[in-house]
Amino acid sequence: RFKSHGSARETFDWDEMCEIMLPIPDINLQQQIVKEYNIIQNRISLNNQLITKLEETAQAIYKQWFVEGIDLENLPKGWKIGTLSDIATIIMGQSPEGESYNVNGEGCPLINGPVEFGEYFTIKTKWTTEPKKYCKKGDLIFCVRGSTVGKNVIADDRYAIGRGVCAISAEYQLHLIQLIKTNLNEILKDVTGSTFPNIDRATLGNYPVLISTEDKLKDFEHKTKPIFEMIEIKANENQKLSELKDLLLAKMTR
Repeated sequence: RFKSHGSARETFDWDEMCEIMLPIPDINLQQQIVKEYNIIQNRISLNNQLITKLEETAQAIYKQWFVEGIDLENLPKGWKIGTLSDIATIIMGQSPEGESYNVNGEGCPLINGPVEFGEYFTIKTKWTTEPKKYCKKGDLIFCVRGSTVGKNVIADDRYAIGRGVCAISAEYQLHLIQLIKTNLNEILKDVTGSTFPNIDRATLGNYPVLISTEDKLKDFEHKTKPIFEMIEIKANENQKLSELKDLLLAKMTR
């Protein structure tokens, strides 16, 4: 940046760029860093493949138990049609004052939108000292505004939630997660606003759902809990590996 010039419009041409002195490690160190980087990246890729398979397994179990072969005109005994608000609690986010934000870990971690979304779980990137609304660990965090409406992840901790998201929770959370993922495209049909899409609490809460018996829901939670526990383990491992990868790349400038 120091080499750029021009008052109204800064310029920086190719020849000037080629003259910039950069710290370049010895070739042997470069090769070692690349080798270690590839080992980490391959491990992350393998974990992502396993997570995908685990998600597909949970989704297949859900569809087999709650979708396939279900006749809505002749429901099994004890089943009924209801709404999402009949089985879940929806908490719409409320953004704290901007001056309360920080990246130093002061206060409560904050989710405003997909910037705080990892592949499967939330990630901590900012905090607030003036939280307004909260989610708890395990809640489904669902984007309700803008081009990312419907994008969702699971909260890995207690967070403050801003207006760009809502938190959805239920007694049988694993069932709820699969229900929303399975019906996401249908849910998004009720999104309003062409310039700035959004979905409100009433629209989400009134979405019609099939409500099965409590015994069936308990069985599903028991069946899929080991799957979700393994997903969480692998997702956490990938987060640590990504941090290690960033530290490894930092060696290139030493």
